[in-house]
Amino acid sequence: MGSKNKPWWLKPVRVIQFNIEDRYGTFVSKISGKDLVKFAHELGANVLVIFARDPWGRVYYRGSKVGPTHPKMKGDIVREAIEEGRRLGVKVVVMIGHTANKYVYETHTDWAQVNVRGEPILLEHAPYNVEGYEVEWPQICINSPYIELI
Repeated sequence: MGSKNKPWWLKPVRVIQFNIEDRYGTFVSKISGKDLVKFAHELGANVLVIFARDPWGRVYYRGSKVGPTHPKMKGDIVREAIEEGRRLGVKVVVMIGHTANKYVYETHTDWAQVNVRGEPILLEHAPYNVEGYEVEWPQICINSPYIELI
């Protein structure tokens, strides 16, 4: 099979992964999907990987049924990235993190991964039992009904 007939993922790729993890919304209002693709293209990347949602469960696209849209997002980061990627020839891979999700945890604590003591496993480096500590990035079990949600 010649190189021209291979699917894009079997050809050489230069990947930029842009993780949007903006708890307080300081930067998300300044980000557009179009700008992310342009930046990747300027760096010579032919693939851009972006998150569809953050670890707090907020999504970066409009019309979600799996979590709230990030309240400070302007536009639709995912849609803009896909459209600009098509225009510039940059493949856009939209990644759904399948573990940390505070939004889901708050409504389904029984879906959390737990350790041998039955405590939620956290992505952050803080003991679960610290008084007054609010869980930030609880790990959700993919063997729970969560897998059907995502």
